Amino acid sequence: MVISKFEVKFTEELNKIAIKEIRKMDKVYSSLIEDIDFNEEVINGIEFNECLFKSVDFTNAEVDNVIFLDCVFENCDLSNLTISGKSLIRCKFLNCRLVGISIDKYSLHNVLFLDCVLKYSNFADTKFKNVIFENCNMDDSRFYSNNFESIFFDKVSIKNVEIFKCNLKGVDLTTCNIDGLKINPSELWGVIVNYEQALLLSRILGIIIREE
Repeated sequence: MVISKFEVKFTEELNKIAIKEIRKMDKVYSSLIEDIDFNEEVINGIEFNECLFKSVDFTNAEVDNVIFLDCVFENCDLSNLTISGKSLIRCKFLNCRLVGISIDKYSLHNVLFLDCVLKYSNFADTKFKNVIFENCNMDDSRFYSNNFESIFFDKVSIKNVEIFKCNLKGVDLTTCNIDGLKINPSELWGVIVNYEQALLLSRILGIIIREE
């Protein structure tokens, strides 16, 4: 599979910043945010630009109207995080835990999820443009009413995933585990699958295949 890669470049040296400083700011630039606990915090109306998040705990936090621009998240826990409003632009999530994350009314543009766990995640009313999920576990997740302008799945487990009101035309699932996929038959038009996956999807379409 050919996937459009991109780089996140930091133009300045990163300065380590403490959580008490972040709480006072509306724009955070060129910062190293490491080993900080945002557990159950409400993060509202901030712009993070060229920031590196390392081993940060976002569990059960709320992120509202926040822009992440040219940011990298490494070994972070974003489980049960709720995100709504604004955007992620040129960002990478590397070896992160995002179990139960909920993303609503958001824009993802040039975003990479690599070696991440996103089981039970929820994406609703969100725009995906050049978004890559690579070597991730997304079992039991839900996509509802999203705009898949360009979305890529490479070696991703999407078992028991629900996809509704999303256009899958041109989306390549050939390297994915799609067992138990729940989807409206009309939304399968144009999806790219391998032979074995086609047999699985035939059940959704009500097709009965007889072997001679």
